[in-house]
Amino acid sequence: MIKYSIVFMLWFVSLTIFSNVKAQQNERMALINDVTFHNTKYGNNNAGNGFIVNVKGKDYAITAKHILMIIKTNKMKSVDFSGELKQWKMFDRNNASHYLIVDKLINANKNEKLEWDTLENDWIVFSIKDNKTENTPLKFRAKPLVKGEKLYVVGWAYQDKEGPQRTYEFEFDKTEDNLHTLIQIRGPESLSGLSGSPIVDEQSRVVGLVSTGWQDEDSNIVYLQASKASDVQEFIENYSLISK
Repeated sequence: MIKYSIVFMLWFVSLTIFSNVKAQQNERMALINDVTFHNTKYGNNNAGNGFIVNVKGKDYAITAKHILMIIKTNKMKSVDFSGELKQWKMFDRNNASHYLIVDKLINANKNEKLEWDTLENDWIVFSIKDNKTENTPLKFRAKPLVKGEKLYVVGWAYQDKEGPQRTYEFEFDKTEDNLHTLIQIRGPESLSGLSGSPIVDEQSRVVGLVSTGWQDEDSNIVYLQASKASDVQEFIENYSLISK
């Protein structure tokens, strides 16, 4: 009887995990960044991922700040487009007719240089001009993370060239300063391209967004660092009070 109980428990746990992953797959969360500049020499139609959040009844588009380092023009020296941007679109790779166009870079800062050594708070927040996606705006999580908790990175790595968003499973390890560290449980061969992807819990609440990752040479464990969603939430809430 004990043997059958253990088998049932293992089956139930496996089914629960599968159901949670399936839920993340079915709920549209991620979008691909497609950035164009007035100078056509620059631009990138596959510049990492982004997502939509709702704070106090208003929607915002979020992605990773370090993407600016990759796509910037020669005139962009700070976290500001300096009139160079033509359009920033975020679209569903599985259906390009579902997209949004951003409006204002809310946390633009001409005093923050676009340099890897000085890059702070790896996230940028846009207001939205036009939203033709079918993505449900995500909500931020209020509760602190627990070591060992299952989390999900939702988006497309560079290797995911077509089809619906992927859901990759991670485990929360620790938080240091403004970054969460996660351990990969089930993920892509390479994390490249997942920058800016939302990281959600089992209730699809945002806990962070992808910043960077690496594989430990000795243990072969893949680690991911995520910008804390609570920092983004605090910024947006303060902005919403000021902009009223």
